[in-house]
Amino acid sequence: MAELKLRVVAYEKQKDMHHCIELPDGSTVDNAISEVVEGQAKYGSAWIEIYENGNWEKYLD
Repeated sequence: MAELKLRVVAYEKQKDMHHCIELPDGSTVDNAISEVVEGQAKYGSAWIEIYENGNWEKYLD
């Protein structure tokens, strides 16, 4: 199985800005969930994206 490329995207509505946090190789979805919790607390909205087929796709569990 190929290693997953993961990132967390957080959206800061007041400034209309997206913040991307690329996770290191070997990270798991569980690692990303921890980052989502932090992103939601800091910016209000956050989600996980997975790199598949040459594109970043929103992760839906």
